[in-house]
Amino acid sequence: MIDGLVRLLKYLDEKLIKDCYTIKYKGKPFSLNDIYVSGNSKGAFWKRKNIKDKYGKIFEDLLEEAHSQDKLKHFERFYLCIFYNSRHDVDNIVGMGKVFADTLRIEYVANDNKKHYKGMTIFVDEDLELNEFDFMIMDLK
Repeated sequence: MIDGLVRLLKYLDEKLIKDCYTIKYKGKPFSLNDIYVSGNSKGAFWKRKNIKDKYGKIFEDLLEEAHSQDKLKHFERFYLCIFYNSRHDVDNIVGMGKVFADTLRIEYVANDNKKHYKGMTIFVDEDLELNEFDFMIMDLK
């Protein structure tokens, strides 16, 4: 099994991935349930907008800092892999990935449609501290 994984990683490294960037976030995450709970009431739009604006600004600052330190470049196609440790179920972290990808679109990728954004994977990593996230952006060939 390990041999197969090593082979897959080697293939990805040689054939598909140009570079890899990791953006770390440590702080309270939001859950996809926070979005669903707001429902369709008049205030629901504003609750969702406030969540997106708050985390979008956090991610924008983290991306800008990495870019200023030459730890992040612009890229045409990407794959996002999220490693995290929080009380949230894996499927509740999808919203964090959505806001992160939307924030990338502002300055670092042409778009977050299927031509440019090729996929996302989320893993629980209990070696991380509680409420710590590693957003690994794979720049694809």
